[in-house]
Amino acid sequence: KEDLPQLRCIACWTICRYGEWIYEQGCQEQSPSAMIGNLVEELMLLLLNVNKSIQVASCSAFGRLVESCSELLVPFLEPIYKTIIKALSFYQTKSLLVLFDTVSVMADFIGQATGSINLPEIYIPPLVTFWQSHHDPLNQQLLPLMECLSCVAAVVGSSIQPWAVQIFDLCLVTIEKCRLKHVVSQNALDEIREEDYDHITCCADVIDGLVEGLGENFYGLVMGSQYGNQFISVLHSLCCDLVSSVRVSAFAVLGDLARKCPSIIEAALPEFLKEVVESIDPQHPNVCNNSTWALGEICVRCGKNATIIRPFVNDILSRLIPLVMGNAIDSNKSTIPGLTENAA
Repeated sequence: KEDLPQLRCIACWTICRYGEWIYEQGCQEQSPSAMIGNLVEELMLLLLNVNKSIQVASCSAFGRLVESCSELLVPFLEPIYKTIIKALSFYQTKSLLVLFDTVSVMADFIGQATGSINLPEIYIPPLVTFWQSHHDPLNQQLLPLMECLSCVAAVVGSSIQPWAVQIFDLCLVTIEKCRLKHVVSQNALDEIREEDYDHITCCADVIDGLVEGLGENFYGLVMGSQYGNQFISVLHSLCCDLVSSVRVSAFAVLGDLARKCPSIIEAALPEFLKEVVESIDPQHPNVCNNSTWALGEICVRCGKNATIIRPFVNDILSRLIPLVMGNAIDSNKSTIPGLTENAA
């Protein structure tokens, strides 16, 4: 409560270092809500401070507290989310980045409790509105928001349903506008960097979060979207993209669709399988890993009709066997984490 901002920031930093101790004390007390509650209240007050340094410091400290105390914070989730949404209305740039990251950390560490009762109604609509309110969908400020929504969608499950179509449509619109921007840049002979594809990658990650959260209900989401009839062709184009980060995320979506909602990709499996098999190249480790994993999921979930897989069998075996044997790259053993397991 010191007036000097630097002291408040240092106090927040100090609290970060006591996360494990706070958790231990909270577990030992018969009523842990007293100590945790007081700490949360003070941090929430700091979150609403107008000083940007204090905003960043308090958000960071609260994020570390979430990582340490997770389930002990469940009784306080409603006032926490209400405070976060208040902060969203006046935070800028770096403060917003840390705020979105804090919401992601809450989803990752607290889990399904963040989607219980009326909590999603408090924080998800303002996040979606924030995205919609940006006239430039390629604003760099939106990237951490997309990453945040990806985490939230995957964790809260069916609780994301009321806003799922809006989020899905925003992803498809953003991907299309990003593509158009790239076409214009190419025509003007401007250099296109890999980071110029970050919005596409993040949108694919958000869609993957929706698939993970909604499961079979994702099919209904696509059918209810005005862009639903474009989805499969858009996903296929992402799997063919020249930028590796885009393909990595696209194959993650494809694999999760095969796992969670296989009916939506069944008709297009031959086209997807072609891209998946061609991407099993250990010279591009992350793409290779995800494409190999996606192939496994497709074979397990969608491979009952052997006629779809049969034309690709020879290519699949010629690419997977070296990975399993560990001699597909210039060493005696695959150095790509998880690749041998996915290939097997």
